[in-house]
Formats: sequence, C-alpha cells, structure tokens
Amino acid sequence: MSRYDNTPRRWVPHSTQGWVQVTFRNPKVWRNQAYTDYQSSEPDDMILLAHQNYGDVERYWGIAEMNPDVLCPDDLVPGTILQIPAGPR
Repeated sequence: MSRYDNTPRRWVPHSTQGWVQVTFRNPKVWRNQAYTDYQSSEPDDMILLAHQNYGDVERYWGIAEMNPDVLCPDDLVPGTILQIPAGPR
C-alpha cells in the first residue's frame, strides 16, 4: 500500500509527455518542518536531490510533499525555488 493510495489525482498537460496523472500531495504534514531553500538547476530532479541531501533516493517523496506546486517531481524547471526538508545526510 502506498502513502498516496487515498490521495486525489488529476490529469494535467505535460510539456513532453502529453497528459500525465499527478497526485495532489498534502503539505499540511510539513507545516512545522525545518527546511532549506534550494534553487534547482540542470539536471536536478527530486530523486537526485534526495540522494544528495539524505543519501537515500527513496526519500524523494519528502521533497515532493514539501513542494506541492511542482506537479511532476521528476520534471523540475531550472530556477525553481524548492524547500528541502531537513533530514539526515
């Protein structure tokens, strides 16, 4: 079972993949979470950032949930300001 099983989903247009289904994440659980601002650049994606910040690619979901305005976590536009949740390195 996934943490997103009961989360609303919508189809949205994607710049290179046509229509994709996205999960609307709920950032309320992160309201009091310490974070660091980070400006994305090529070739960043949330999996790479999870590896760099936590040493664990599986923790990309924490970055995704902290940044619900980014609809597709693997498609970051360079220059996007992200909030990277504090966590172990």
